[in-house]
Amino acid sequence: MGGRSADNDTVQTQAQFTPTRTIINSRAGPVDLVITFLSALDLTGEKTNDLVRLSLPFSYLSVSAVSNDGGSHAVSDKSGRLLLLVLEWITSDTGDPAVWSTDANGSILIHQMSLRNPRPYLEARQRAQWGTVYLATNRTSGTTWQTGAETPIRDTFLRSGTLRNTIDTDFRPVNDTWPIMAIAQDLGEVATQAQVVTFTVGHSRDPAVKYFSEAGEQARSLYFRSQFSSEVEAVRYAVSEYDNARTASVEFDNRVQDDAARYSPDYASVVALATRQAFASIEITLNGTGPAADLQDIKLFTKDAAVDNTGSSRDGVLSSVDSLYSIMTMLIYTNPNLGNYALASFFEYPQTRAESYALHDLVRYVQCLTMLYAIADRSTTRVPATANMIIMTYAFMRYTGDAKLAAKHYYTLKAWADYLVSNALVHSDQLTGDWFMTTGVSNQTNLALKGLIALKMNEDEQDAAKSGLEQWMELSKLGTKFRYESSSEQPQLLHGLYADKILGLNFVPESVYAAQRTQWATGTKSFGVPFNEQYSITSIPWQYFTLAAMITGDTSLLNSAPFAPIKNFTSKAQDNIYGLADVYDSITGIASPGYGLRGNVGGSYALLALG
Repeated sequence: MGGRSADNDTVQTQAQFTPTRTIINSRAGPVDLVITFLSALDLTGEKTNDLVRLSLPFSYLSVSAVSNDGGSHAVSDKSGRLLLLVLEWITSDTGDPAVWSTDANGSILIHQMSLRNPRPYLEARQRAQWGTVYLATNRTSGTTWQTGAETPIRDTFLRSGTLRNTIDTDFRPVNDTWPIMAIAQDLGEVATQAQVVTFTVGHSRDPAVKYFSEAGEQARSLYFRSQFSSEVEAVRYAVSEYDNARTASVEFDNRVQDDAARYSPDYASVVALATRQAFASIEITLNGTGPAADLQDIKLFTKDAAVDNTGSSRDGVLSSVDSLYSIMTMLIYTNPNLGNYALASFFEYPQTRAESYALHDLVRYVQCLTMLYAIADRSTTRVPATANMIIMTYAFMRYTGDAKLAAKHYYTLKAWADYLVSNALVHSDQLTGDWFMTTGVSNQTNLALKGLIALKMNEDEQDAAKSGLEQWMELSKLGTKFRYESSSEQPQLLHGLYADKILGLNFVPESVYAAQRTQWATGTKSFGVPFNEQYSITSIPWQYFTLAAMITGDTSLLNSAPFAPIKNFTSKAQDNIYGLADVYDSITGIASPGYGLRGNVGGSYALLALG
């Protein structure tokens, strides 16, 4: 931030987080500044199905200035940090040549930058190696702009408070004097009436996802591209829609925060931190783009960003069932139709090859269906993936009131249920969504329970489900043992209980819930409840899944005690990781490396989905 009238230091006075906004209050001498980062969500009222806005990859930065001493002051605003970061959004290899352009005609100013030689579908250190970065704003009489080397542009602004309205045509590698796109806004005389400027920024990829179906390869585009002739047109729409986007987002914030605060202010705080991260992990796509897009072929994919506490990348996967199962709660609360779009790909797989179990994920950069099959054949996640898929299918059916997906894939669901008859109660070594377990474990109490609840959803397997549950209660001592073979009872997160509640079954006896409440109380550490007593590692979604299931049957838990430890972690973690981690140590509050920025934190909506 800079100004022509004074060399005042800017001091942050307050920071506030909502589900869609980060609001930073600062003071620069006689001027108060409010800087708001907005990731728009429109999921309320009649606009629930506005997939265009939900799929737009653009966010907003607004700066509001007002006098705090009653006088008038001249202020120029330049978001230096934001503009400098924009460049490195296009690549992790700073030796890559970049190209850029500026459209300064009309009422909206648009910068854009991309790689000269994009590499579609490739990723390096969590950055896509293709796509275009956009920076735009409404033009006013005080708007100036420039592209070029970072240091001279910054010096120009610091000297004059304006930029030169010139284009650098020397396209070159990113690290060659660090070319940037810059915009400066002159707020003019700031008095007691707030003056506001807004920037729109984003990174768009087209196509966004390479997908293989039985018919062959598809280059899928983000949903919004079906409504615009070009990305630039979409940018103009995003700039012009700021006021509407902000209004809808504030409505969403108020709805979510009010609902969450009914459980606990600490819970509302965690949900606020988790929302944008979870939605950022999903992409809504169509086969084709523009007028050629097939609006009936909507598919939602998730991406595990998987960034550790140093910012280094960790191998992620495309649309893992584990991630979808965590995010399921957020989709149910906001728009359960999104869940059906997410499951569509997983139902196409068994249609191309007869399998009795569900696929765990769509693999990272899968090159063909043959590779997908080979990986599936080696899978040790068959039981959890199959149980999760059945549970999600019927949960989304229940909350959408739409049974078409389940009816269309009845025989697939039946085959999966048949698989669970033989493999749910007693199973071989399995890897679950509790990723800190690096090797498979057999006869897991929680996994078996999920499998039996999934089995209960098949009308032909009622007896098998009932008989299995009776055996499970004896083998697991009402769910108090991590494995049947465990020598003693030990506190654990029996988060499989959540499936019983989200499906409205009441299949599991109250005695199991009572035992879990006791284990929760005895197992609570400073920052939460560990997955089991053998490990101190825990998970945000699995804690909320367990807590939601227990609270549904006993409202005495509606106090600060169960919610405070998780909030303590999120408060502690903000200064130590890139984004919120969903897996961490319940004793120390230290985030597990490799679990930052994942969409799994959307599991924090577990209580809201049941509410």
